[in-house]
Amino acid sequence: MPAWRAPYSLTDWLHDVGSRGLPCPRCGRDEDYGPRDDAATAPPDSVRYYRACKVCGMFQKADGRSEPYETLVMVHVCLSAVAAGVVCRGCGGVRDGRPWHLCSRVVPTTETFICPECGTSLTKSHAIPWPEPGPWS
Repeated sequence: MPAWRAPYSLTDWLHDVGSRGLPCPRCGRDEDYGPRDDAATAPPDSVRYYRACKVCGMFQKADGRSEPYETLVMVHVCLSAVAAGVVCRGCGGVRDGRPWHLCSRVVPTTETFICPECGTSLTKSHAIPWPEPGPWS
């Protein structure tokens, strides 16, 4: 089994939180890899902890059981009427008052996503490639 497919636990996540310049175990790049959570947008009882690389798209839950999974970046022009200063429920970005914004979302390749702000159903046609897609074998 390749090292990047090894289990990743909450203890591993807590260890990695304070680290800088960690290389992604899949692609080896360190520009945008590390432990992440969705605490800013999720209710306190449903925060997700995971590691992710925004260079190759490798994501993995910090539950000690889940295998890493491949993701897609999906982008669309969101035309929702969200007030300035409000966080977009689709991408987590703070709106600036314009009647549109580029709304991006990272999703597993096996899933689709419907923007909760404008209702756009995102498909593979909305996907943009990761800088380093690499093989998933």
